[in-house]
Amino acid sequence: MIVSDTEKTGGQTQGERQNTADEPTASVTTSATAAHVPEDPAVRLQRSCRLLGRCLSDSRSDAVWFSFTGAGFALDFTGCRLEARLTADVESVRDADRRPWLCIYLDDEETPAQTVCIDRREMTVTLFSADGPRHVRIRAVKRSEASASSFGLRELVCDSGGTMRRTQPSARRILFLGDSFTCGYGNEGAPGESFSTATENGCETFAARTARALAADTQMVCWSGIGVYSSYTTTAEPNRTLCMADLYARQDYGGCRRLILPQQAADPAGFSPQAIVIDLGTNDASYTVRAGDAGRRQFIAAYAALLDTLRRDAPQAWIFCTLGPLTEESGRLFALIRELTDARRAAGDTRICALSFPAATAEEGLGTDDHPSRKTHGRMALALTEEIRMRLCW
Repeated sequence: MIVSDTEKTGGQTQGERQNTADEPTASVTTSATAAHVPEDPAVRLQRSCRLLGRCLSDSRSDAVWFSFTGAGFALDFTGCRLEARLTADVESVRDADRRPWLCIYLDDEETPAQTVCIDRREMTVTLFSADGPRHVRIRAVKRSEASASSFGLRELVCDSGGTMRRTQPSARRILFLGDSFTCGYGNEGAPGESFSTATENGCETFAARTARALAADTQMVCWSGIGVYSSYTTTAEPNRTLCMADLYARQDYGGCRRLILPQQAADPAGFSPQAIVIDLGTNDASYTVRAGDAGRRQFIAAYAALLDTLRRDAPQAWIFCTLGPLTEESGRLFALIRELTDARRAAGDTRICALSFPAATAEEGLGTDDHPSRKTHGRMALALTEEIRMRLCW
């Protein structure tokens, strides 16, 4: 049996969270702005909550969809009871090991008040319940990754007299581009276990912990197995099926694919990060270790092209080119990344630097499939937080 963080700390059980007795009586949603013309779900929901991370608004399903790690919504609520009406596509709930998981935080606490597995196509989750009216800040974010599943928010429903208001965005914004390490793959699992989103906690990665330490809003564009030139491969040929340049350019690749929607271009101007953190190269190493120097040259050329795109989209942002925890081959790739960042600084781009994360220690242990444990993520977060704080004076 899988025990959620909430159950470990004495919070509500999943059964209690899904109990819809004492149904709330007031909703902040409306069905349409005009007869037969459905209102954009994002416009409707943003009257009462702030949407976090990259998300996908779909009028056909009348929901805002969240696929990426850390995406979700936040609001200030005053009242006795607040519920979220959620939905999921068939693919996202079919496989028990790949279902979406949601962390619900109250009043900016470090530990979630609830950890919820979305295991049905239609589901109502009680976000907050009290005997009398209270004011509480609520943040609900996806802790599992985009490659596995998505979920949608249809509406927020509160008790009669309850009020909802969007939280204010932070003045600090960080964009993370990464692979399974940024997703949190297996960071609560153990070596020898099979992958499951139940043991993948994207809210406790180096990226999420860095953002919390710096009080920054985030977009996490991350996908397990993804690379810069080649995603993970077990052959001597590069895996060019989906690389970071493709994922970054699309608003929600996984969500559009699951909902059978045309892919939508992302709007970089919609977030405008002051800091961009790239942690990529681990999966490229599965190709370059076989291809040798020719493959490494392909990798660094693709990396340079990605930097060109990011610099075009965010001309004033600091770019942190990180890699690790390092292996022997990813260490070779990091040496090339450092050379590239040094050359760019010498050419006048002074807002770029390189930072490596050493391999996990025996004391830290390993997660599923030799991925970083929560302890390793904590050590990485300390180093990255210090670097960003120093460079941006945060």
